[in-house]
Amino acid sequence: MRQTSTFLKRHRMIVNLNFIKDIPENLDKSRNYYLDYQFFDQQIKYKLDFSMMFQKGNSQYIPLNKIKLFYFFSEDRKGVNSFIKAQNVNRFFIFI
Repeated sequence: MRQTSTFLKRHRMIVNLNFIKDIPENLDKSRNYYLDYQFFDQQIKYKLDFSMMFQKGNSQYIPLNKIKLFYFFSEDRKGVNSFIKAQNVNRFFIFI
């Protein structure tokens, strides 16, 4: 019986968080707040800098400018796409 070897290809995905929009006005800006989320089984936490907050129209924004790079290994791109679609990333938390 002959075995076939498969080679895994490296795929990468960049997640870019530009800013947070619609910051509540009643937050105590003297306290420390964090954006916390889980993405591909990695817990990620960023401190929010209120000194960078700006207003555009009726919305307030805090720039994040954070980039996270993820690597995936799969025989083909379909495997990576299936894995990404199966992930549940819909909860972002802001906490003190």
